[in-house]
Amino acid sequence: MKEYNEILDTIRVVEMRNEAEVYFQKYWLDKDEYFEKWRSIQNSIFDSRAEFLPDMMFNNGFELYPLVGGGIFVSRLDYECLQYCMGETGDESFVVIQNKSVVVEGWPFTRFTYKVDSTWDELMSGGIFGSEHFNNPVKDYFVFGDSANWGRYVGTSWIVPGTQPLSRPLNIMGFKKEYSDLFAKSFEEVRRREPQITPGILLSEWLPDSYRHLHSVSF
Repeated sequence: MKEYNEILDTIRVVEMRNEAEVYFQKYWLDKDEYFEKWRSIQNSIFDSRAEFLPDMMFNNGFELYPLVGGGIFVSRLDYECLQYCMGETGDESFVVIQNKSVVVEGWPFTRFTYKVDSTWDELMSGGIFGSEHFNNPVKDYFVFGDSANWGRYVGTSWIVPGTQPLSRPLNIMGFKKEYSDLFAKSFEEVRRREPQITPGILLSEWLPDSYRHLHSVSF
């Protein structure tokens, strides 16, 4: 029995269920493959002791580059910038792993795997339920490739303590030092698309304190 059957059983509209099932058959990451291949890569990038923001999610040795979040990818441009970087870092595949420490009632834990050459339209082809993870405003995710050279922590649920109960979603890129110029230049345009939230505001008002004073945070 496939893990995703639990999700499919909640879908009452036949067309939507079929659309999601085709998507899951193509992109769902089975538990065995996750533990055999991807879990060790995840732990080489992300600190396995960290739960969620404001914890430091990355291991030592990774340069950090924060972006305004709100989804795993906030736009087609965001994804295509990462896609270009993955081509340069030698990735063949990447995964999207839900953070189990951020509990969302009523939805099972999800994992997906994609080829680096997957198009934006292919990623979004699962309909409301199949591609739900790309549009969910409360879940957090780990995104990383098989090269182990980079990772993205999707902190959609992050709320700055002491502020009004409004989320300050962050997508924090981490990458090995030799790829600093590649990622910074590639995502510069993504940052420019957020004119109201400047890098200064991101640093002073959005980032957790544990990230704010790191010399590796690149602006």
